[in-house]
Amino acid sequence: VIARLLGRVCVAPAHRPIQSTSSSLTEPSLHKHTAMSTTASRPSSHVTPRNSVVQDARSKPSDNGSAVATHKASDPAVEPSSPRVKSATGGSGSARIRRANIPPPNKDLLDPVLDPRRMRRIKAEDPEWNVASVPSLVDLCLTSLISRFCTHPFLHKLPNELRQRAIKMLDTKLPLKITSAAVADEDYWERCYRAQWKVGSVRKTSESWKRLFFERYVQTLVEEFAGQSSQLQQLEATLGFAAPFISKLDISQLRPLDGKSQQTDFTGKKEEESGNEFRSLELRNDMSPLANHINIGILMQQLPGLESLSLCYQVKQCGMDFTWSKLGMSVLDASLLGNALLGAEKLTSLSIHDSLIDDEKLQTLVGSLSNTQALHTLDLSSNSICDSGARSLAKLLHENTSICKLDLKNNKIGPAGARVLGLSLRQNATLLDLSLRLNKLGADGGSLLFDTMLGNETITSINVSSNGLTEDVASTLCKFIRSTPSLKNLDLSCNNLSSSAGEMIVEAVGRSTSLVALDLRLTSIDRAHEEAVNQVLAANAVRK
Repeated sequence: VIARLLGRVCVAPAHRPIQSTSSSLTEPSLHKHTAMSTTASRPSSHVTPRNSVVQDARSKPSDNGSAVATHKASDPAVEPSSPRVKSATGGSGSARIRRANIPPPNKDLLDPVLDPRRMRRIKAEDPEWNVASVPSLVDLCLTSLISRFCTHPFLHKLPNELRQRAIKMLDTKLPLKITSAAVADEDYWERCYRAQWKVGSVRKTSESWKRLFFERYVQTLVEEFAGQSSQLQQLEATLGFAAPFISKLDISQLRPLDGKSQQTDFTGKKEEESGNEFRSLELRNDMSPLANHINIGILMQQLPGLESLSLCYQVKQCGMDFTWSKLGMSVLDASLLGNALLGAEKLTSLSIHDSLIDDEKLQTLVGSLSNTQALHTLDLSSNSICDSGARSLAKLLHENTSICKLDLKNNKIGPAGARVLGLSLRQNATLLDLSLRLNKLGADGGSLLFDTMLGNETITSINVSSNGLTEDVASTLCKFIRSTPSLKNLDLSCNNLSSSAGEMIVEAVGRSTSLVALDLRLTSIDRAHEEAVNQVLAANAVRK
């Protein structure tokens, strides 16, 4: 009875009695009946001991001649191998089953991962499981307030400690119109910047992540502007709340206005009304369709605090859609930019590079630049300015007394342009830095430039590298070095000077007490002369 209650008794079917003959009882049949009985008599989660031993069983004759055998069943979850039972003997119709050599169960099936019944079900016993702490009332309140931040900004009403916690919980994708006025924390704006652009840093102590974010954001909108009305609305809306935080814009590309957008300059005037005089002029120059760009006046009108502006009228990565009309500023663009510069009262730095500005477009710009008395730096590098454009710049230097740095590298200025620039600089007392690198001065242009600049007492840096200067310029150059006490930096690299010119330069540098840097690389000057010049420059630097 105890064995039956424990679920370890197996009643053999009546139609398959246990044989009492000398034929051995095989284990597979024994386990087959055992598994059937134990599966029906106990739950599946019960696990029996590993070593199951077949016990002695007594059989009683039944009505149909069958016998009942009792034994200790093995684990139903384990399917053992099938060795033969040693012997089965009995008397008077009964059979005695002796102990069988049953191997241990398969270890793989005992793995809790393979057998779900053996896995732990209680989380408290799992060392990797941890009950989440119940959030405090303060956290619940902050979470609720942040969920309503767009309608009820609250940071200014919180204590400093809670304000810092709330800022860390704010999402970087909140509307900028709200966060621009409600959030001033630098950590939050750094997170916003890093979420959109990977590269960037605050170099100066006066700069901030908030200012850097809005400058980069507006820059992206302008660079992707193609004339669509939705883009214009987004740009104007952004400038409405971002204007107080923008003082510098570096526009690396400007896309041409596509389709019908080219017919308007976003000032209410059609191109036929405002740009007829520019259309024939533009087509005469490059015989390509007029490609206008965004009106920079939109930026200048809504950004009264803009101090630095860099523009590039070209498209990066054109791919298979390349057309010449995508490269360069149109005459209408120059006119619109000139009108926009008239109201730039705080603009101190202007750069228009890689925009194919020729003499006619430059003449349009110079009329407006003459009135920008706050302008200190003017960069017109990598354009198509020739001698006529140099005359316009000479006129600008005569009228504008605020420009301290003029960058004209990689243009097409020749001897005539060098002469008018030198004459203008003779009387100019504000320009300190002049770069004419990668132009077409030649020997004549170099001589005219240094000869006409004699008498200037304010210039501190001149760059005339890669201009085809020869030894014929040496005498005029040395005279300029001796008679200019303010000159500190001079770049003559990548010019075809000779050893005789090197001797003259060594003598001129020895008489100068202000020159501290002279670049003579790739000028065909002897190494000994270069070392002598470097010794004099080192002495001047120590003296300074």
